[in-house]
Amino acid sequence: MPRFYFFTEIDRLANQAPNDAFGPVIGFTDTQFRVTSIHRAAAGKTPRAFAVCDGLVCAQTDDQGTLTLILKPSVQPPFDFPAISYILYKGIDPSSLLAADGKIDVTQEADNELISAIKAAWEVEANANIGSPTRECVGLHLNPADYPDDDNPERFADTEPLDRLFYEGDPVIQLPLVRGGGRLGTFSSSSPFGIEIIVERIGRQPKTTLARKVQNMVEVDALAATPSSSEVFLHWDKKEAILDFVDPCAFWGSFFAAKLRAWNSADDDFDKLSGNEIYETLLRGTASGAAKFANRNRAYIDIRNEHGNSLNYYQADGPNIQLTLDPDADIDGSEVNYYASGWPSFFVDSTNLPAGTTGNRIAVRFALPKTADTRPLIYVSAGYRSKFRRLKDRQRFIDCPRRADSQYLEEASVTILVLDDGGARIASTYQKIISFKRPLIVSGVPAASDPNSLAPNHQDAMQSVFRLLSMDQLPSHESGTVIKSFSDECYLALPAVKFEGYSTRLTIAIDAHNY
Repeated sequence: MPRFYFFTEIDRLANQAPNDAFGPVIGFTDTQFRVTSIHRAAAGKTPRAFAVCDGLVCAQTDDQGTLTLILKPSVQPPFDFPAISYILYKGIDPSSLLAADGKIDVTQEADNELISAIKAAWEVEANANIGSPTRECVGLHLNPADYPDDDNPERFADTEPLDRLFYEGDPVIQLPLVRGGGRLGTFSSSSPFGIEIIVERIGRQPKTTLARKVQNMVEVDALAATPSSSEVFLHWDKKEAILDFVDPCAFWGSFFAAKLRAWNSADDDFDKLSGNEIYETLLRGTASGAAKFANRNRAYIDIRNEHGNSLNYYQADGPNIQLTLDPDADIDGSEVNYYASGWPSFFVDSTNLPAGTTGNRIAVRFALPKTADTRPLIYVSAGYRSKFRRLKDRQRFIDCPRRADSQYLEEASVTILVLDDGGARIASTYQKIISFKRPLIVSGVPAASDPNSLAPNHQDAMQSVFRLLSMDQLPSHESGTVIKSFSDECYLALPAVKFEGYSTRLTIAIDAHNY
């Protein structure tokens, strides 16, 4: 089983200010959403950066003169979670990796496993290099200003895919492979720094500009007082970009049923943490009131439509769902706006707990809107039902019948972590739920679709298995064949069998002539 590590030394972090946390920016909650979890060093401290897991590392200079280290994981977490494409370490002090002449500072090799990996690759017999490794060894030259003109440097421009740094970089350089827990350098002791988790989504590619800013936000223009329907759709379509990221606080919190290694300064070694220890040691820390992560009591309930967008992306479901944490509440009296934050991001926190809550778990009861001519199927992609055990494939499906007397389906539930922190508190975790809208099939033909709907029309039962994808969103295939597998679940109906189907994953192979 792969080992995962907390990204820095928790005792060297200051408490996180609410406006440094992942989420809508205070004062601009409708137009700005921070996707970088920003942190600052405790007074007089210099936090070290550790590799979260095994992976390749590339570096870019950011807009405050520090470095972004990009970790491309070669393993995934030991629990259900969106596939992580990249982990970005923001605000790395250049002097913890580079010497004054701009080359790799091999004098720090004993305290930096990244430098050791760079040096080992530099000195292998096939390369026969001597002297200090150059900055090219970690990809710092991969930008339009530094890369040779005859090699089309614009492919590393800010607007180009981040993938190119790894798949189409310098052909004579092998980016270094680090092991989980390896030291990567130190964060700035005087400037903001942080971490960003980019997850895979079919049809979307993160851009290189993300690695060249110390803080990233998704920004949209405010809607006009009386917007047109197209302006409303485009406004919310731009906001869907936040779904390319996951709150790092929820990522750490989701290890409660697994093991997460964290540096213990007293023992000068990593401790294995699980359960409540992760919340108490890492998310809250020793502080009362303020904490290392402002979102420590926020559990995300991420509900997607059949194409990986948020539930009401096609504006067919409506913005509301029914949801409650009260086991005795009438679900019909528990309507909430899924988009109340101003973004396609929904969460519950400790204020949602009913009085007298005890125990280590609570059910989040929910009912989703019903739409015309569909037989909905709820799929739990990440999260738990009843017990904190990884779900078997069959347990992920929740068949929710349509309620004749309601605009909602029958209710379903997922289970989230609760702990005693001076009273019942929700611990930050992440749940992903997909609403597969299977077309109603009558005599082998889907029911007629609304021609005015934004949702794709089903002309037969096999259509719209996955979201639209253009081939230029894959790595370059000019010099060979590229095979790309996606982790996002799709649903495949069997038209010959009335009530049978499967969750599937998509793989595409492409070369210069075919896909």
